Amino acid sequence: MLDLRLIRIGQMVTCNGYRNPALLAKMASTVDVLSHGRLNFGIGAGGFEHEYRAYGYDYPDTPDRLRHLREAVQMILAMWTQEEAAFEGKYYQVRGAINQPKGVQKPHIPLLIGGGGEQVTLKLVAQYGDACNISGSLETIQHKFDVLKKHCEAVGRDYITEPPAHLLGSPIENPRKSFLDI
Repeated sequence: MLDLRLIRIGQMVTCNGYRNPALLAKMASTVDVLSHGRLNFGIGAGGFEHEYRAYGYDYPDTPDRLRHLREAVQMILAMWTQEEAAFEGKYYQVRGAINQPKGVQKPHIPLLIGGGGEQVTLKLVAQYGDACNISGSLETIQHKFDVLKKHCEAVGRDYITEPPAHLLGSPIENPRKSFLDI
């Protein structure tokens, strides 16, 4: 018999631009409590302009979205780990924000940072993430792992003993075409 208590829940990656990160952190904590600690939480900068426009949001340029993501990740972690969260950024601020109950998972809900950008996103994974998702050919994936390893070393994170988990996209360049060819 299938034990449903072992099934993880959550979206692969939610777009940071759609919700305030403090609210998103509270929502995630609630889901983690209700699911008895089974939430996987993923967040990214958002790369689909049509989604932003469909929801009526402006679509900032990539550097701006990445700056927002950096602050959002820091704020979310503060909400998950501090009794009264304090964060002062350019884009987001919380002062004594309370997030109770905290999520069940310790030290906090696993944080997947979506994307494989080598200069910013993978650096965020090295600094703050518990997991990342990358895709591409096997050569591309290996290259991204090498870049991530260097970022981990640069921030003092041992890539061997405390590596971010890697959630891979299909190593097939065009999985839909390959699937249809079977």
